[in-house]
Amino acid sequence: MPIFQVEPAGVDDYGGPFPFVRPSSDLYDLLADFWLSHDRTDAALPLRVSWLRGLCRAREECDSSGSSASPVNEADLVVRDATGAVVFDSRDSDEFSSAAWSADYWVFRWRKGLASCVAVARRGRSGADGYRVYPYEIEPADGVLDERCHGVLPDRLDALIVNGVRLEGAVVFEEGYNLSIAATRVDGVRHVNRLTLGAAPGSGEGVFPDCVSPEPVLRTINQVGPDASGNVNLSATDCYRWDRPTAVAVVDGVRYVEPEEGALALRNDCPPCCTCEDYLNTHLGMQRLYDKYKQLGLQLDNSRNLFVSNRERWLAYRDCRNSAPARTDVSGPIPRVADFAASWTNTSPECQYAVRLVMTLTHSRGIASSLVAGASFRTVNDVLVPYLPTGSWNVYVAEWPVVRAGETVRFRGRLRFADFVAGDALTVVAAPYVSGAPQPVSITTKPLGPVT
Repeated sequence: MPIFQVEPAGVDDYGGPFPFVRPSSDLYDLLADFWLSHDRTDAALPLRVSWLRGLCRAREECDSSGSSASPVNEADLVVRDATGAVVFDSRDSDEFSSAAWSADYWVFRWRKGLASCVAVARRGRSGADGYRVYPYEIEPADGVLDERCHGVLPDRLDALIVNGVRLEGAVVFEEGYNLSIAATRVDGVRHVNRLTLGAAPGSGEGVFPDCVSPEPVLRTINQVGPDASGNVNLSATDCYRWDRPTAVAVVDGVRYVEPEEGALALRNDCPPCCTCEDYLNTHLGMQRLYDKYKQLGLQLDNSRNLFVSNRERWLAYRDCRNSAPARTDVSGPIPRVADFAASWTNTSPECQYAVRLVMTLTHSRGIASSLVAGASFRTVNDVLVPYLPTGSWNVYVAEWPVVRAGETVRFRGRLRFADFVAGDALTVVAAPYVSGAPQPVSITTKPLGPVT
């Protein structure tokens, strides 16, 4: 397991053995990340990379001596299980692609059916510290993968059997006569399309050709059909009754009452179903409910006002915070020992890459010093972890590959001086750089020695 936590970018950029367990020297530090999804449920763990070719292309040069057959892809690899059985061979892949991922990494991707493999190689630069040339073709002595770098694909639908015919690959569902298909996607979970099949007259592609609909007739009322003579008998009980609605007509000054043809009216002489006391109780209950909602509205109004006040206060101090994202501090807990710290906050709404803190230290009497072993730290995912910066007295450099929006990265170190005189002071100047661009600096000068 790597010593340091993995950055959100997805790679272990701290030079540990990840993605391997104990990689042999011929493989060490070549890969920064690795992932394999496969369907070999019978594979015996642990898995290992048994052969690589061309992954050194991520760097400026490769040692091509000893390479044999012509390559299939720009880069290839083979993963085997504990018994030596092949789990993934990229030379049989259906798809291959590679691309640069920032100035530090190169990503290789292979896909073979449902299986897929991604390898992230460190690029490196000729002449840089620790730069090495890897062979074009490697059969590592120990390429056992970390168990977090591979996984078996979950069970999934492989085929459909329709009327005894097995359908594989891409299957197309089409609407038919009187049959509709509605697709809905469930958000927030694994990618799922839910199909709803609905059978209704005229849906989908419509009714069957040459299908003549019967003439519409009244067959039932509330699912009650007629008697043997085709009559539907309607009756009313209690205070309800059936009447034939009538219309009044005036002809030559004479009023006539004529019933409406084919019409019935349902009437009633029922008294009120609720008493006055029932209406009063209902009114009082609604009044109490109104009072509760009114009180809730006042509470929400106070919460809104507090939010507005806090927002205005934060906005008033925003320019001040953004103008000085770097901070420095010095403390001298005991004679001849000084602790110093520097930090930088990403005040932008986006991730920042290749962040460097260049810290310049100056003693008031010009005395030189060096970092105390094991007493320097930097933050990784907001957690302080041991870290040795580059450089020497009096300039040290701490680096972070990526800093999230709103995240603060910090460095802390300890110095030991040869002697101590009252009045000694230490000055720390922190100069941050983001992707090579300088940012506002921070300067702090404080006296050393115990506080009296």
